[in-house]
Amino acid sequence: MKHLRIGFVALLLLLAASPLCIKAQTTAGSLAGTVTDPSGASVAGATVVVRSNATGQEFTAQTTDSGTYKVPALASGMYTVTVTAPNFKQAIVQKVKVDVGSPSTIDVALEVGAVNETVTVAAAGGELLNTQTATVGSTITGRQIIEQPQSSR
Repeated sequence: MKHLRIGFVALLLLLAASPLCIKAQTTAGSLAGTVTDPSGASVAGATVVVRSNATGQEFTAQTTDSGTYKVPALASGMYTVTVTAPNFKQAIVQKVKVDVGSPSTIDVALEVGAVNETVTVAAAGGELLNTQTATVGSTITGRQIIEQPQSSR
């Protein structure tokens, strides 16, 4: 009877601790950043449109009072980021890479001018510096999965 009680208590402790040990896998990345003017001051109320280069799907965000924006739950792939604000030239950043489980950061400095004028950045660069989390992850292709060495082969 005593062993049964100890076993029952151990089972309860194991079940209570199990949610703490489980970490969810994410299937999306995110994009965030800060929009500033030429003097480095934040631009509040700017419109940030993130468009997928593969599907054409668009996500829209507004900058906060501190000039920051965040677009969560983006599928991995390449995106084009367009930032517009009154009394500033439109800024377009192309080839922004978003990876699964990895927040990407794109900071945009707007130039003073008419809204119909555009400043285009042809490439955001290869890998983006992740300054939001310490989580490390990467995206692999189907071919890489097939070529993985397995102990059963």
